[in-house]
Amino acid sequence: LPAANSWVVEGDLDPTTGDLWFAEFRNQALGHLPLGASAVTDVKTPSTGGAAFPALNDGKIYFSYWSLPRLGEYDTVTKRFVEYNFPISQSGGPISIGPNGDVMIGTRIAATSHIMVFDPKTKQIQAHAIPQSSPGLKDGLTVAPDGAIWFTQSSRNKIARLVLQ
Repeated sequence: LPAANSWVVEGDLDPTTGDLWFAEFRNQALGHLPLGASAVTDVKTPSTGGAAFPALNDGKIYFSYWSLPRLGEYDTVTKRFVEYNFPISQSGGPISIGPNGDVMIGTRIAATSHIMVFDPKTKQIQAHAIPQSSPGLKDGLTVAPDGAIWFTQSSRNKIARLVLQ
């Protein structure tokens, strides 16, 4: 990696190009390794909240910030960033793309974790409280083909399923 101690949290593969993109938490960057390349290029994020979890969809990389209540978006074609503030003040966590293209982001406040749902068409984010005490969402989230959101409950030693109506 170009920067020592970048602290790579997670990555995602671009299915159209075969490029690997990953978050470099301490380096405040997205790492980019093009298919067949041997060197990583850092793309510095506009905010210094620690890029943590990325997910790719439709030529864009969406990523959460570990210590900021916002979603980052990087367009791999135009090379431009846009940031969207969460409707409530909770730091970002794991992220996944739903079957309809919506971006699902988990927040990491143990007693009041939420699932943020970003609609790329309307550019709006809705917050959905996880309906149980001490949800403990922290590091794992994926969306099933039927739209169900599966996530880890780190402080409870469980996995959970959430279906939004």
